[in-house]
Amino acid sequence: MLLALRLIAVVAVGCGGVILVMTLRSSLAWRILRMGMLALVYLTVSVLVASRFVDVWGFRQDHAEYGLMRLIDGTAHRPYVYRRLSPDIVDAAARAVHRFILDGDPQQRQALRQFLLTDSPLTNKMATQEKWDVEKSLRIHVAYVYVVLSLLAVLILARALLTSCIRASQAFYDYAPVAAELLLPLTFWRGGYIYDFAELAFLLAALLALLHDKVWLYLVVFIIAITNKESNLLLLVYFIAVGWNRLTWRRFVLFAGAQVVVGVAIYAAIRHKYLLNPGGSNEFWLSDNLDFWSHLSAYTSFRNLFDAVIPFPTATNVLILFLAALAIFHGWGKRPAVLRRLFLLSAIVNVPLIVPFAYKDEVRNLSLTFPAVFLMGAWGIVEAYGALNESGSRVPNDQLAPP
Repeated sequence: MLLALRLIAVVAVGCGGVILVMTLRSSLAWRILRMGMLALVYLTVSVLVASRFVDVWGFRQDHAEYGLMRLIDGTAHRPYVYRRLSPDIVDAAARAVHRFILDGDPQQRQALRQFLLTDSPLTNKMATQEKWDVEKSLRIHVAYVYVVLSLLAVLILARALLTSCIRASQAFYDYAPVAAELLLPLTFWRGGYIYDFAELAFLLAALLALLHDKVWLYLVVFIIAITNKESNLLLLVYFIAVGWNRLTWRRFVLFAGAQVVVGVAIYAAIRHKYLLNPGGSNEFWLSDNLDFWSHLSAYTSFRNLFDAVIPFPTATNVLILFLAALAIFHGWGKRPAVLRRLFLLSAIVNVPLIVPFAYKDEVRNLSLTFPAVFLMGAWGIVEAYGALNESGSRVPNDQLAPP
């Protein structure tokens, strides 16, 4: 009898759901469908990329130089220990969970303890050669969630940038960021850290604020971004590319000077705090890199992107470089001048720095150029598919398409 009642209830709810769907206004129904599918796809892609990051690097938990535990307690080597924001967020969130859940109901505490130490797929994947306790496992799980949320933020901000810069279909706005994020594993073959994805989100947020003339919001993002990674001092390049002909000369100099003073002060304070940590301000790889880039293998390599069997060209493979060059440089003069400036300035500043300071094809260190590469590439792809209509496909030389 109880089984029959449950089945009747399931059928009744299902029929009610069908009736509700059929009676919804079309505009509302399609909006719900689009947003629901978009949320599902964005979450799936973020988890997929985060899982690949964990497969390749994990969080190097106890590594003396840059392991997550050492980053959190401030004993990591320089310059890694300078990158405070992400490990501090993970630590604060883990402490909050510990306080409100692990120190709460005994049954709930025991269930979470069992999950963290035994049942979690993340624990089974990563805790193979290290001793884990509840506190350490909790930090690792919070770090994983933090990476997923950072990747979600990257997708949302990348979509917002597209709507600010390019006239295209809603489908392109929605799913071009997905295609770009699926290629992110190409960038962390030579290294990857918990702060990398948050850094990309900050770069996108800073650029979005500038393109919408929210200079004060940009300054807030700038300050926070430096605490995540000191190289974000170079966000000044974005300010110059976007703001030089949008602000009066007086405001431009004032804001640029404020960034230099505040940014250097924050960096100096962090450096002073960890002055006695081992390591140095930079790692120098010039001789190794010159040797690496002089060999043909640097431009013909294949590695496994997601699959363990099927090889994929690396980010510096000539196939990838050729496609990127087509998307970015073909029809160069048709792109908005602000995007051309952004690409050129970020490349001029960033590319020379990776020769001595990045290790071989450590593409993630080109992160300053990623937003410009994404926007220029997206513009080229839209042109290639003819998605821009004839009347609106040519944005005036120094203007962006309205949202």
